[in-house]
Amino acid sequence: MRALAAADIVELAEAGQGRGPSFLALGILGRADPTIDAAALTLGQRDAMLLAVRAQLSGPRLDFVSECPACGTVLEMTLRAEQIGLGVTAQTAAQTRQVRAGDAVITVAPLTAGALAAAEQLADPDSARRLLLKAAAPEAPEDDEVLAAVEAAVEAMDPGLETGLDWSCPACAARWSEAVDVAALLAGEIAVRSRAVLADVAVLARAFHWSERDILALPAERRRFYLEAVQA
Repeated sequence: MRALAAADIVELAEAGQGRGPSFLALGILGRADPTIDAAALTLGQRDAMLLAVRAQLSGPRLDFVSECPACGTVLEMTLRAEQIGLGVTAQTAAQTRQVRAGDAVITVAPLTAGALAAAEQLADPDSARRLLLKAAAPEAPEDDEVLAAVEAAVEAMDPGLETGLDWSCPACAARWSEAVDVAALLAGEIAVRSRAVLADVAVLARAFHWSERDILALPAERRRFYLEAVQA
């Protein structure tokens, strides 16, 4: 897996505008490792790989902030990927599972990153849910009992599907949980980094009359040297 270059970050941020973090996640993994089929990864595998990419960009530690729902106290937490159940080694999930709903026996496969990216484009949450469940079990009939059984099987199959943090407020002892959306976390960092890179490009282009392509091709350390020289 290669580290994302400055040009990758800018192009990914532009390609992902208005498309959602799950769509962007496919592009990120495609750039980081062109040998994999990112759309075929389970969500646990996808998130583990995204965190490996993120560690190359920003280091292994992740900072989280949450507000107590009871008293409003703001809490902070710093963890490593393995502490939220997603180490750099890709999570494994069962290939398929048989579930029974009434008289029907349905074969269920884990949800994939591609299916989630497709569902993310739908405005209606119920339509998105049904698309995901049909992707996991194409032969399942449109029956609420069957779809509920498929949903339960999907959640049980992929150990990385539900990643969350448990919080405890020191001020009032309230407890709550919050999901960790790894794709959204990295998408936000890509957007911030893209703006910073383009700001650097603007400074260097004005100072040296270089093209954007040439500036983006510079290693980060050399780009930083030229920026410091301009600002000295």
